Amino acid sequence: MTLPESSGDHTLVSVRACADSTGFGFPTHEASTVPIVTILLAAAFGASLGSFLNVVLWRVPRGESLVSPPSHCPACDTDLGPAELVPIASWLALRGRCRHCGVHISARYPLVEAGCALAFGLIAWFVVG
Repeated sequence: MTLPESSGDHTLVSVRACADSTGFGFPTHEASTVPIVTILLAAAFGASLGSFLNVVLWRVPRGESLVSPPSHCPACDTDLGPAELVPIASWLALRGRCRHCGVHISARYPLVEAGCALAFGLIAWFVVG
């Protein structure tokens, strides 16, 4: 491999360009949205995992099953619908209250979900970014 000639000024050669020219074939993402989509998907997966972690944190100390009954309001025992199970967004949309009985829902739920989303998003950012 030969480097470009320099006429007095310093010529910068990127490591990625050198690796590509030597046959390593590293993917280039400069004009691609792949890393952004990957990071967002990882964050969404993290938020979902955080939602499940909330279920574990609530039910295991009480000796309840993780599978049954479905997610419900602890105050009025009404089963939650799909729109009420969206991590972070449903808590914000409902302003931290049960849609059925109006009881306050702890901020711990979206904080755990957001923390997991942030952790997974950062890991993905370091891996693909």
